[in-house]
Order: sequence, then structure tokens, then C-alpha cells
Amino acid sequence: NPFSNQDGSRYAIRADRITVNGGVFLRSLMVQGEQGCLPRHFSAKGAVRFINASMSTFDCTGATIDGDGKNGICAEGATISGYAIFDQFTVQNGGVELRTLTAGDVSFRGAKLTTVDLRFATIRRALRFKQIQDAAHSLWALQNASVGSLDDDAASWPPRGRLFVDGFEYQGFGSLSFDRPGESSQAPLDFRLRKQWIERDTSRPPYAYRQLANAYSEMGDTLKA
Repeated sequence: NPFSNQDGSRYAIRADRITVNGGVFLRSLMVQGEQGCLPRHFSAKGAVRFINASMSTFDCTGATIDGDGKNGICAEGATISGYAIFDQFTVQNGGVELRTLTAGDVSFRGAKLTTVDLRFATIRRALRFKQIQDAAHSLWALQNASVGSLDDDAASWPPRGRLFVDGFEYQGFGSLSFDRPGESSQAPLDFRLRKQWIERDTSRPPYAYRQLANAYSEMGDTLKA
């Protein structure tokens, strides 16, 4: 049965400003039972909130959250010293609200998403969007966020008008950290492809083009810059 609040509240979990000396794990697990090891999937009916929380790891691998119509999971202002993992994560009836988040790495690999709000977030290493399911219905709000590198694939990009990158800062593309064996970490580097990526932000923010040039310079590709 999904985790829920029995009093009818819109929140399945509300842990604002909690400090955890370790990690928070809302993920799928293999549990030993009479019939051997069986998967147990975390699911929640209602929003999951960790606003201004502090922890080392936030792992939602394989979780399913049926939100409150506005939020599926909300960790605005949270500080995660290590990884925030949303691989194979499914959210419906709400978005992923991570405004002003501070984290080491953030990964959405194989996730099924609607809205991801990372405005003003700071991610020291990699932000990963790969193998996103149903990407045509996703939206990325990355305005004024800062990441070490953007590790993505073109098939996971949201459609035109559903990408917002004004003020988004990154030092390069791809990442060698936190990859699965046999999976390429190489994100698209071709200038024409990256220009098409920016143009999915239909506001055409001038800063986005300057930032793209800066990223190529950081990677040592002065010709593209």
C-alpha cells in the first residue's frame, strides 16, 4: 500500500527543516521473504516535502509518488551534501520542486517526470537527465541554476517552449562520475545540437548563448566558442 496520511492531508510525508545525520532513502529495495528476495517499491499518495532539510543522501530510486496536484516531491532549499537520486523515479499529479537546492550530484536517469523546477539550485558536480521517459511531456526550469556539468542525451530534452535556461550556468557537458558500467557518459557536444537545445527555450535568452560559448572555452574548444 502507498505511504499516505490517514487524516486526509495533502502530504504523505512532511519533514520540513529536518536534519538527518546520514541519508534519506525512499527507494525500491530487495526484501528477503519466504519466496526469496522480492522487490519492495516505495510509493506515496500525496506530496512528499523536505523543504530546507539537511542530509547526506536523498535516494528516491524506483519510487512512485502520486502528488497533490501541484507538488509530487518538494525539497526547496534543501542541502544534500552528496547525491540526490531520482533514477527510475515516477511522479504524477505534481512536479519535482527543487528550487534553491544545494547538492553534490543530482540524477534523473530513466525517470518519468512532468515539471522539474531547479531554479537557483547549486549542484557542485553533475546534473543528469538521461533516458527520460515520455520526455515530450516534461518541463525543465533551470533559470539561474549552477551546475558543474550537464550530463544529458538529446532524446531526453523537453519540447520547444518547455525548457527555460536563462541564467543557467554550467562548465561543460557529460560526466565521468556516478555512471553505470557500460553506459557512456558522453552528452551531446555538437554545436548545432546544443544550439537547438537552447532554442527550445523560446524566449531565446541572450545569456544562454554566451554561456554555451563559455562552456566550450572551459572544455578547451575555442573554435566552437
